[in-house]
Amino acid sequence: MSLAKTLDQLDEHYYEGEDENREQVIEALSDLHMQYLMEGLTEFRAFSDAASQIAGGVYIPYLTWTELSTYIDDNAARNRIFELVQAFVDSDFEDPEKKKMKALLITYYAMEREFELAKIDSLIVAKAHPMVQEFFRKVTNFVKKNKTSVEMYIEKFTLLREYTPSFELMRMPMSKLKEHLEEEE
Repeated sequence: MSLAKTLDQLDEHYYEGEDENREQVIEALSDLHMQYLMEGLTEFRAFSDAASQIAGGVYIPYLTWTELSTYIDDNAARNRIFELVQAFVDSDFEDPEKKKMKALLITYYAMEREFELAKIDSLIVAKAHPMVQEFFRKVTNFVKKNKTSVEMYIEKFTLLREYTPSFELMRMPMSKLKEHLEEEE
């Protein structure tokens, strides 16, 4: 079955209205995520472009995780993050996705140059719904005012970036996260 057909079916399944559909769609997209990532960055990005547009944007945080990991090694990947931020702003913008994106955006905002963040603000956020603007304002203020916490977000993401995206691990306190990762080795 083609990627487009598979994504259309997942999109339909998501909108059938049951809460557990969200997790089923994320799980199916996660499998595709890994499959396309193993095929190469070009193939993954084609998947990413299509997947970011379905199911109200539920999978955007997972795609952002991979692109943020790529950005750490290659700052040219900022264009992909820029596109995912646009997709996130245009999405259904629901609480589960906002919570996941918050950690990633804090990490990205702390690492990115001021000029690039100003572009996101003026070209994407400024044109968004006031609720979206408020969310990004809170992220920006958090990064400016909470240096120690921001460093923890960066350290956590650095530890986890090579793993399959796991927001459960990202939420763990740092000491428990390190213990967990040591146990897995």
